[in-house]
Amino acid sequence: MGRRMSVLLILVVLTAAAQQTSNAPARPPVASVRPLAEELYGVKATDPYRYMENLKDPPVDTWFRQEDSYTRSVLAGIPGRDALLADIKKYDQSVPASVTNVMELPGRVYFYQKVLAKQNVPSLYMRQGLDGAERLLLDPAKFENIGGPQWAISYYTPSFDGRFVLVGVSPGGSEDAALHVINALTGRETGETITRTRFNHHIYWRPDSQSFFYNRMQELAPGAPATEEEEKSRVYIHVVGTDPSQDRAVLGYGLSPDVPVEVTDLPRVWTDPESPYALGILWHGVQKEVTVYVATVDSLGKSDTPWRKIISASDEVSQSIFEDLKGLALHGDNLYLITYHDAPRLKVVRISLSHPDLAHVETVLPQSQAVVESVVAAKDTLYVEELDGGIDRLLRIPYDTGRHALANLVI
Repeated sequence: MGRRMSVLLILVVLTAAAQQTSNAPARPPVASVRPLAEELYGVKATDPYRYMENLKDPPVDTWFRQEDSYTRSVLAGIPGRDALLADIKKYDQSVPASVTNVMELPGRVYFYQKVLAKQNVPSLYMRQGLDGAERLLLDPAKFENIGGPQWAISYYTPSFDGRFVLVGVSPGGSEDAALHVINALTGRETGETITRTRFNHHIYWRPDSQSFFYNRMQELAPGAPATEEEEKSRVYIHVVGTDPSQDRAVLGYGLSPDVPVEVTDLPRVWTDPESPYALGILWHGVQKEVTVYVATVDSLGKSDTPWRKIISASDEVSQSIFEDLKGLALHGDNLYLITYHDAPRLKVVRISLSHPDLAHVETVLPQSQAVVESVVAAKDTLYVEELDGGIDRLLRIPYDTGRHALANLVI
């Protein structure tokens, strides 16, 4: 997708150059200076161009138009521009499609996003087997109106059995996604749409593949500051085929005194089909350390979910909000953690969720010269990615061969 975006940017620039205006200024326009002084957190600062944030101000509009005309006149003078533009268009459309974000489910069921040569954003598809018939599940263009913003898929998550897939669709690059539920067997939406679901790049299903947990932003009151939009969020459980307005909150701000959640914390509930447990995870802004609670999956959605705190932010468990659970892995009764406690280059430890005690953990992979980067629990083995002197390695640690047993080193 990155290569295609670069090509599209070049196309925009060169096409703009071809639209040179005859009244282009001979030199760049000069913006007027309007100093605005203010004090922010005890620091005084002066901004000479703050007024330019108001794009409806006539002088600002005029300056942008003059800058646009001057830029076009400069670009139009590039030697060989027309030939370069023709070549870029030819090669950009030489590949019929680009496929990204491929996900394989058991039974060789594939979900993926694909953008055709003349499209700007990808659609969501699925197929049974590599040679199976391709089925279009969602083209975000269907939400667009003439003159309105372009829509794009922000995230998608299929159920464990592949029957349903959740898709977040956002307008105009806002990432302010609305969640749609699609029946992957028929390719049709179920009719359930849940708004304010921005932070759901990895929604987690219950093992029944009929219900899932999602994070939802609060609905702002009229006149409330826009800065409060991402505060006081909660995790809800939704059962496919039911009214989303009846969804029950299971983790988040103001729900339980036993699970204190700050205004700016971001909660998420994580499940795995190979475990009867669910993790309630709180991210504290961009802090790498997280707070983690545990409960049985079956208890979620009922009144007074019995969350038990097993990890505090002070326990030195490393899990960045931007890395999406690269530092945690769940399998059966065990939780695998990446921690820097007494290990600056990180190590992997294991605790039992039936009797969690972070003071008495089992080391699965001790600290070494390499830096541990992620841990993933597969059905039959644990995979650990580490970085050693700029070289990535993948370690396979079978569950049944005991502590520190490594096999199948892959470079």
